[in-house]
Amino acid sequence: MNDFYSTAFFVKHPFRIEDLKVPHRYETRKRFAVVKTIELSKIDYDNFVADLCVDRTFIEENKGLCRIDEDGVWLCLLVKQRGRSDGVLVMPDGRDYPKYAAYYPGEEGRAMSARGFPSKETVFRLKEQYPPGTRVELIYMDDPYSKLKPGDQGTVSYVDDIGTVHIDWDCGSSLGVAYGVDMIRKL
Repeated sequence: MNDFYSTAFFVKHPFRIEDLKVPHRYETRKRFAVVKTIELSKIDYDNFVADLCVDRTFIEENKGLCRIDEDGVWLCLLVKQRGRSDGVLVMPDGRDYPKYAAYYPGEEGRAMSARGFPSKETVFRLKEQYPPGTRVELIYMDDPYSKLKPGDQGTVSYVDDIGTVHIDWDCGSSLGVAYGVDMIRKL
């Protein structure tokens, strides 16, 4: 497993899978290891990712396997749809639902190419997630010269082929949000 696959961006108290698929700073990722994979039918998986706040029997039965080890590695569950490689990493932290969760793209769904740019699959996913006209809010921008601040809102104009989400900000700026560096969320 290379470094990309051994780290993930965990979200505290996510509501649905879309909450896990947001641009984020690489430094915020946590090292993880899957202690158990749970495969669900399509309907059960769809139900799970549509509402991550609900107690689940399969998490209750396996939460004792999950913890953060002495090296800071998150030992977690991988919940996925039967026959698919992507899924959701779950750290219940003693709960029967995912207190923390991360999107797992699967072994063949590499998010970053060898050159450090998002893969075609990641760019495709970003274009699906942020179509033109989508309203967003800035969470974080790693640009000391930008006048944008957390909480600023805008409208997506397009996503380019390196995963930059171009936004027409309500304040008049048109600065793009860089994949893997800056963070936004859908409104």
